[in-house]
Amino acid sequence: MTIKEFYNWAFICGDWQIAYRKRTDKSDFYEDSFIKIPNTDRYWFADPMLFADNGNTYLFVEAFDKKTYKGNIGFFTIQNNKVSDFELLIDNNFHMSYPMVWRSEQNEYFMIPESEENGTVDLYQSEAFPRRWKRLKTLVAGVHYADTTLLNLNGKKYLFTYHDKKVSWELLIYEFDAKSKSVSLIQTLSYDKNACRPAGKFFIDEKGRLCRPVQNCQKGYGNGIFIYEVKFDGEKFSEQVISEFDNSKIKIDGVCGVDNFHTYTMTDEYEVIDFIHLKFKLLKKFFWQIRKYKRWKRHH
Repeated sequence: MTIKEFYNWAFICGDWQIAYRKRTDKSDFYEDSFIKIPNTDRYWFADPMLFADNGNTYLFVEAFDKKTYKGNIGFFTIQNNKVSDFELLIDNNFHMSYPMVWRSEQNEYFMIPESEENGTVDLYQSEAFPRRWKRLKTLVAGVHYADTTLLNLNGKKYLFTYHDKKVSWELLIYEFDAKSKSVSLIQTLSYDKNACRPAGKFFIDEKGRLCRPVQNCQKGYGNGIFIYEVKFDGEKFSEQVISEFDNSKIKIDGVCGVDNFHTYTMTDEYEVIDFIHLKFKLLKKFFWQIRKYKRWKRHH
């Protein structure tokens, strides 16, 4: 380890934050500025997932609790380009993040938040949308999968989820049976570089391509985002990189440049990202050890 690498490892960190903006028809992604949503004294926010429904825009997020050192699930609403106060939704005894929300053809509301720490992929259903949620069932148990992302394609639903095997990385693709609320594994894609972890919802770009935002973790967690084009031949999925976001050009409150950036989602009306401005923190490793201890304590 070089002196610079040690310095970054020991002292450089930052809290995640989220920012949003109205979508325009401008071709330059970097021209318009995002508006930062402030963190609170208790929570910082990450993994923003926009969900448009019946004329309303909801912003579901991970809310990392600085007191308990774990993520919970909550949301904001966005109306007339203004953001509401934060509301907490789900607070379990394990870390949660990446709230993937959708509405079924029967007008039921579902969510799969990441619960890697719990070793499960769980399906939640809303009893009174958007505020009341219950855990409906566990779809996959005994696994440590991250950032499960829904794809609706040709009348079927697929779940893309990520497995970090430390020396290699996998993207597991499940078909979701909406009637039985169960899944079946249909494909596993293996990668020799850590650049397959989901980074937001699928979308169709201006050229009509099916796109998947992907975290570029090759130089560290949350370093940046690739866009993959996804193709399906009726039996197998394949994907390839078609673009990469330039962190230095992203504007937050009119100022260019973010250090890390690992989630991007959009609706017809809004776009949202999360980001970090890194800073020196003398006691970084001390606080990381507190976090690891509290995680250990939750499971013992």
